Amino acid sequence: MSLRVGALCAGYGGLELGLQLAGIDTDLIWVSETDKHASAVLDARFGVPNLGDLTQIVDSPEVDIVTAGFPCQPVSHAGKGAGVHDERWLIRDVVTVARQAGAQWIFMENVRGLLSANKGEAFGQVLDALAEGGFDARWACVRADQSVGACHRRDRWFAVAYSSGERHGGGQDGGEVGLLDGRDESQTRQQQRARAEPVDRSSAFGVYGEAVARWERILGRPAPAPTDDGKLSSRFVEWMMGLPDGWVTGVDLSHSQELKILGNGVVPHQAAAAYGWLLEQ
Repeated sequence: MSLRVGALCAGYGGLELGLQLAGIDTDLIWVSETDKHASAVLDARFGVPNLGDLTQIVDSPEVDIVTAGFPCQPVSHAGKGAGVHDERWLIRDVVTVARQAGAQWIFMENVRGLLSANKGEAFGQVLDALAEGGFDARWACVRADQSVGACHRRDRWFAVAYSSGERHGGGQDGGEVGLLDGRDESQTRQQQRARAEPVDRSSAFGVYGEAVARWERILGRPAPAPTDDGKLSSRFVEWMMGLPDGWVTGVDLSHSQELKILGNGVVPHQAAAAYGWLLEQ
């Protein structure tokens, strides 16, 4: 039975792809995204209603799961560090929408800086908002290179929140959230093979050659050229993020628009590994 999903701050749909890779049978019902270029990607790839600004959502269609890669700028080390004082600090809005939609689960993602922002106050507010909404949670910080063999570090915080007393069920029909049998073992074997078969890519990628070769083997396709006309190739960044070729770059956006969307995105394989581990705890 498919679990209905509503995606907040959906970006290019990385968390939704991650749930699928984790073996969770999902049906995306709606998204919420205000960036018009990311919205174009979502429309092209999923074709579901976009509810727009999550702070303005009223009476959203019911879902079993809400995903939320809620804005990281307030807590990112690369930002101004305003944290809970930033107007983009939306965790309570996320929980409010999840409650209104009847979600039993919230799958979240953010940067590692969430844990230390505002001397811990930001993370405290996350836990407080979830508790007020009737959710318990488990979380972990997971690196893309260590967890799935990606060619870049991308250290991120992932969390699975579940409605109190409903940890093992999802939705009104009692659907169960879990991993498909054998997925974890298969992925482990794939990563072991990737590490055991070195390929010399140093001529094109220098010191990053082996990391690139490893990710090529895991994804099952070669890396595109890293630059295009002297600029960073958006197709290469798309590949680094583990997305299908053309997922973002095939939507007729400008080079800068593609890079912005990709830079704010989620590595689906990393999300799958994190959520798979958290669901097993």
